[in-house]
Amino acid sequence: MTGVEGRPEIIIEGSNDVNSGWKEYEFYYKPGSPTESPPIVAPHQPRLDWQMWFAALDEYKNHPWFINLIWRLLHNRKSIVSLLEKNPFPDEPPIFIRAKLYHYHFTGWSEETENWWTRKEVKTYLPAVAKNVSSLKEFLLHTIGMHYRIVEDAPDEKDALSTTLRAIRAFLGDAPPMPLLMSIFTAAVLLLSTRYIAAAVQRDERGKKRKADKTKTKGD
Repeated sequence: MTGVEGRPEIIIEGSNDVNSGWKEYEFYYKPGSPTESPPIVAPHQPRLDWQMWFAALDEYKNHPWFINLIWRLLHNRKSIVSLLEKNPFPDEPPIFIRAKLYHYHFTGWSEETENWWTRKEVKTYLPAVAKNVSSLKEFLLHTIGMHYRIVEDAPDEKDALSTTLRAIRAFLGDAPPMPLLMSIFTAAVLLLSTRYIAAAVQRDERGKKRKADKTKTKGD
């Protein structure tokens, strides 16, 4: 699906000046900076990064969630920026956001570079937009059929599961996802290994005890 021309990737950029100063938003898993190595993802499924890849295979007009994402980035919505590895505008959201489409290739072994990727700009995926641009609101309101209030962050659910998940997320904070996942995986493997070893020792002890009882019975 990526094609011989390379892996298509969308790069989202923000700026306070439409003519200069563009900074990239960085994701945890999808290719972005050419210097970043591909991370190990399994068993985690990074849904946002995954959907970004599908969006890169098509036009943004066919992916309304992408426009919703841009809208939330223009407002620095915490629920969205927390899904990103780096928000270049942590204090105040940018005035403008745009998206460009690139084709990525792995660098070759013979290339003298520290980069993992080479990338070539293909086109502007989404022209620069601002939160006060009426066309963006119109797209959300009419083309997709979304009401403005739906774009805002939904109120927190009050059920026990949602409350527990929010508490865990708040506790973990900005812990790097992959080290966290690998730590959980390693802990699970150690726990299962310990239980297996303990069960094996118990079986061995029971076997020795039965053998000793049989020997004692024969002796009597």
